[in-house]
Parts: sequence; C-alpha cells; structure tokens
Amino acid sequence: MRTLIFLLLYIGVCGLTTTASAQTLFTYDSLQRGMDQLRKSTIEQIVITGDRSPEGDQKILDTLRMFLADRVYNSNHRKSWHNFQRTVKHITIRHANWRSLPLELGEFSELFELTFVNCPYLHLQAINDQLRQLDPESRLYKKCHREIISLTFSETSLDSLVAFQLDKELLGDLRELRFIRVKKMNDHCENLLNQLKNAYPQLGWLTLAACDLDDQLNLDTLRSFEHLQMVSLTHNFLTKAPLVHKNLSSLDLSYNLIRDFRPRDAENQLKFLYLDCNLFQYPGLYAIIGDTVYEHLDVLTYECNNVLPKNLQILANAFDRDKVANFLSYTPRYANDFNPAPPDCRACQTYRDEFVAQLLTSIQFMTADNTPCRLDFDPQRQRIVWTCFGNGPGVLPTSVSTYACQNIAECKRISGTTATDPWIWEVVFLVESCDGVSSKPDYLVARLQGGDGTVTVIEVEANR
Repeated sequence: MRTLIFLLLYIGVCGLTTTASAQTLFTYDSLQRGMDQLRKSTIEQIVITGDRSPEGDQKILDTLRMFLADRVYNSNHRKSWHNFQRTVKHITIRHANWRSLPLELGEFSELFELTFVNCPYLHLQAINDQLRQLDPESRLYKKCHREIISLTFSETSLDSLVAFQLDKELLGDLRELRFIRVKKMNDHCENLLNQLKNAYPQLGWLTLAACDLDDQLNLDTLRSFEHLQMVSLTHNFLTKAPLVHKNLSSLDLSYNLIRDFRPRDAENQLKFLYLDCNLFQYPGLYAIIGDTVYEHLDVLTYECNNVLPKNLQILANAFDRDKVANFLSYTPRYANDFNPAPPDCRACQTYRDEFVAQLLTSIQFMTADNTPCRLDFDPQRQRIVWTCFGNGPGVLPTSVSTYACQNIAECKRISGTTATDPWIWEVVFLVESCDGVSSKPDYLVARLQGGDGTVTVIEVEANR
C-alpha cells in the first residue's frame, strides 16, 4: 500500500509592512518536485502529517531533512534562496508513532514552538526522559533546553503513562504548555500540576482544554504558579472555578458547567475572564459586579448562559457603564435598537448535548418507588425519553414519558460520604414541555452514582 504524507506550509509574504500568510498543501512527491521553487518563499510554520505507519514516520523525517538541505544559489551566484533552517519557527507533527524527538529538530536554528497531534507515544514525559539521556552538547539538547518556549500535545492519550516524573528545567525556557483533547488526563492531572510546579515554576501559559476534567480533581495547585499569566480550562466538565494565583491575568472557563463564580481571593487581579457557555443565570452574572474581582476586569465574556434576552440587555448595559468590555464574538454586537443581538449558541448546545448523552448512556435508573427505568437523550429533538419497566427480566415498558429539556439548570459533583464512596453527578434539567404524564414538572433531576457509569436513583420533583 502506498504511503502518503501531506505537508501544510504557512508561507509569509515578504516585502510588506503588514503580516500576511498563505497556506499551501503538498504531498510528499509534489514537495520533492517543487522544493526549488518553494525556496523563493519565506516559510515560518510547517505542518507535516503522516499515517502512523513505519513508512509514514520515515517520510516525516525525510521531509524535515528536505527543509534542512543546503542553500540553493541562482545562476549568477549572487543571491541565495531561503534556507529554511533559519526561517522555520513552528513545526507541527501529526499522526506519528515516534517514541522520541528526531535529532533533526535541533538543526532548525529559529525553531521555538513544537506541536504534536495524535502522536500517542510522544508526550511530555517521553521528551523529558529523552533529554535526560542526551549529551548536553548536542544540538537537540541545546534547542530544547534553551530555545523551545511552547509545547502543544493534542488529540492523544496518556494510556501508556504510569506517572509524570519531570526533571527540573530540562526545557529551560519553556513558557507555554497546551494539552488539548488528551484522554486519561483526568487520571494524571493532579500529578502533572505538582510536577510542573517543581520542574517549571516559571511557566506563563497553561491550557488543559477538552480533557474531561471535573470536580474530582484538586486543581488548587494552580495557585502555586506565581508566574502564570493565562490559564485555559475550556471545554471540560467543571462545576466550580479553581483557585488561582493573585497574579493571574487571564482565566478561560468557557464551555463548562459553572453556575457561580467566586474567585475566593480578595487580592485576585484578573483582567480577562471568559465564562461563555456555562450555567450562569442572570443573578449569578450580575453578582460579579459586586465582587472584588470586578475592580480589575478589562474583558468579560458570558455568551450562551441561562440568561433571558431581557436580562441580557441589563447585563450588557451594566458592564458597559462600568467600562468592562464584554466583547461578544458574534455579529452584530447590538441590534439596531441598541439591544444585544442574540448569540449563536449552536456550538454550546452541541457541547451540552454531548455531555448529557455521555452521562446517560447505558445507565440503569430507579425511580423513588424502585421501578427500573431508562433515560434516552434525543439531541435532534432536544428530548429526554423516560421509559419505565415492570419488575422482572424481559418485561415490556409500563410507561413512556417524553420531556423537552432545552437547558441544564444546574449541575453538581458531590463527593461520597467516605473515601471509598464514588462521586455523584446531580443534573437538574429545566422542563419546558412533556408528553405522557398528567402534569408538567418544573425540573427533572437525575442523580448518577458510581465510577462505572451505573445509577441508583432518579428523582422527579414538581417544584424545586
């Protein structure tokens, strides 16, 4: 089977006062044929995609070597074309089964940022262990120790990792770490933060995005990083904000399940706070104005929370009056009558749908009278179908009720009463309409207990 490798180049246009860039896609063969012509461009970022086969891994390496080739001179030998060794600043490797960094990376003299996407064996601990064994005089060691300031690991898993044990400042100038869609991060997050605190206390930017983090984790170690300027915990399942150091400038908690923001630190000096797509209601957001954190805020975002349109206008006016820029990502910012335009919350709804579907899948519920039942979520119709069964195996459903639950009103993560008890999810759905019941309840309350995904009780209350 023929192995293909794709190369995406970000080509800067020279001779302009403004920054401009273009993207060009090559296969391995077309890159070989077009390298001479390509050398007339300034290339600062390259993205190389393999297929996680031995042949693909080798072609990724061969591609790097092509960019390290000697300069090519024109016919009169008066002007040389670009040497990519001295222009490439950011390299992204996708779909590689490398166990270690290739020595060729040390040859790019201006390289300062590395990104690894779906490279399951090349995580931070693997790089740490490799550097520990390298000759300190080697170019790769010097590159990583003195010049790499940003590392990103995305779309991978920590299945093969036992624990992080990081040596102090092997990546001596590291300032930014990003973990995005990393499976099993929940199992290693506390260990990682403690190791980073000791190995890289100068870290300035940290991202743990879409890693399924929840309140079982103790994230308060973040408070120990006095040099952190930005923390992003977006697209997780947090129901409360973590403690952070008072020097932190930017905190991104968008796409979580938070209903109340209390920084728990009177000295906090946040300037940028992102709370989009959470579970805030109008009182919770308005309360931020009276908090000490509000005194320093320059930017606050809060799209796609549980706020009615009429209250959205009150919030926008209040924040604008106090000169807090509540920048909203959608256009127009205001409608013609200067009322806030409704945001596009489709991405937020997708996030919440995925959370609910994941939470309810394969769960055995019991009602208050010990009747077994099942909850099925229909994301297309925004419906929760509640099916109850009679006692005994193989019996037919005794009742089927359908609830239109557009919003999650509240979400809690409750710890067990003892160290061995599992944590409990409690999710409160706001019921807008229903079929198959005599009267419409205000809320549907699901309580899920057990790390194996089983549930013991479901409660339905007419008023809450």
